[in-house]
Amino acid sequence: MSQKWCSRWWAHRSVRFRIRSMWLAYESLARRDPAICDEVFLRTIGDHHMPMLTGERSPMVACTSSHQPGKLLKSDPIEEGTL
Repeated sequence: MSQKWCSRWWAHRSVRFRIRSMWLAYESLARRDPAICDEVFLRTIGDHHMPMLTGERSPMVACTSSHQPGKLLKSDPIEEGTL
């Protein structure tokens, strides 16, 4: 399966919502238990949401991507006031 990604990911409202929700969850976990927050986040939140963000049913499915496995996902600068 190829990953779907858009360098303007932040222009997709549902993607922005999901990533913000993931970030808030991570921040909460990091405050409560910094020793295990990364593992818990990846197992319970990150691994759940990333297939929804980058899979065949992604909100970005119509966007083209130059993402190659092992490289960082590209992001254009976020326009002021978007977040």
